[in-house]
Amino acid sequence: MDYIGIIGRNSTEYVNILISIWKKKDCAVLVDYNTPYSTALQMLHEANVKICYIQSGIYTDMETKMQCSTDIKFKIFYVHYTGFVLLSKKCYDDFELSYSKNDAVILFSSGTTGTKKGVILSHYAINTNVDMIMDYMMIDNMDRMCIVKQFSHSSTLVGELLICLRAKMPVYITQDILIPRYTFHCIYANRVTRICLNPSLLLLYLRDNSINQYNLSSLKFLYISGDILNDQLLQDAIEKFSDAKICNMYGLTEAGPRVCINMNNKNILSNSVGKAIRNVEISIVNESGDNVKDGEKGRVLVRTPSRFSKYLGAQEYSNIPDCTWIDTGDIGYLDVDKNLYILGRSDSVILIDSHKIYLTELEKIICQVLKIEDCFLVDIKIKNKVQIGCLIVGNIIDYDRIKKILSETLCPWEIPAVFVLVQTIPKNSNGKRDKKFAQKIIYQNHKSTLIDI
Repeated sequence: MDYIGIIGRNSTEYVNILISIWKKKDCAVLVDYNTPYSTALQMLHEANVKICYIQSGIYTDMETKMQCSTDIKFKIFYVHYTGFVLLSKKCYDDFELSYSKNDAVILFSSGTTGTKKGVILSHYAINTNVDMIMDYMMIDNMDRMCIVKQFSHSSTLVGELLICLRAKMPVYITQDILIPRYTFHCIYANRVTRICLNPSLLLLYLRDNSINQYNLSSLKFLYISGDILNDQLLQDAIEKFSDAKICNMYGLTEAGPRVCINMNNKNILSNSVGKAIRNVEISIVNESGDNVKDGEKGRVLVRTPSRFSKYLGAQEYSNIPDCTWIDTGDIGYLDVDKNLYILGRSDSVILIDSHKIYLTELEKIICQVLKIEDCFLVDIKIKNKVQIGCLIVGNIIDYDRIKKILSETLCPWEIPAVFVLVQTIPKNSNGKRDKKFAQKIIYQNHKSTLIDI
């Protein structure tokens, strides 16, 4: 088996290359085209890639760089159509379903810390996950999908592209994330019924739709995944996309990726990511590894038959059976009906004066109290003491007034020590909030009082 890299924007040509790699029984190594050249090269070397397909124009002076710095053989491919393109019939005809335990794809998962890990998934893992997803999607012959996120991310590859190939569902793809009106035009002109977004894209689309009204009556399902969907954003989506069912989803690359989905947000007062999908189990444990009661917070564990094979660089393939639990690194809880609520990453829980603070949960409260669009809390150090720093999106500039308002609702140790006004919350290539970059922004704006951590 050879490991073949692909670096490029979404296109029919990209999908043709991916399918050809699988037909030759090789493994595809997918690298986000936004990845800096030196980092991409390192990732390819870690995966033992000898041949890599790169779309023309991805890197400046790419040919010179490649010849000088690596022994990887690069093959340049060209994309003939840009904008919204209907995936070609050839892709559907050439695709072959496989449940082999052999490596199918290596995806580089990037969490809130920005640390990239190569995750190896087998054909069995990804197609078993597709089976689970198709169970709840209930696709019919009138359905059409629009894909705006990159194929190099597990949710897009498995939960969107493979779904369309397996179900023979027409799908419109775009090379880049276009401004909302083009996406809305595609939905209207092509009678698109399903689209998958992350919360960042959803916010972008809601802003535009609040200014310009579009005919989106064909849209039946809007799926949200990739980051925590806050309550206000969910309510805005329900209001603006009134003809569509808003489905909040949760998963991770290591799980194949889909874990659970909330198909009924309109009838759930508090936002959740719903129940585990077929054959998937969820457990919440405390710091000692013991199961907690319903409603109690803890680490989220997942057990699924579509679990990953191993991390890139691990010494051996694990013979651990599918029944082994995956520690997601997320903090959450289950309610009495077994709906899962995600509160954030484990590193978003901090201690201040012996008080445990869940930063993601605190963000929701601050947004509600201040009536602002969004905020992002991170831990910082002021004179070697852990405090909370806050990036705030909105027009509020009177920081003394902010603290006064918050003091009426929050405990003293919950009130951020530093506020920085920003236009948008920084995100990494996977659309997740970038903690390190947020800390850097706060540090740069308050050098006199902060110690870099």
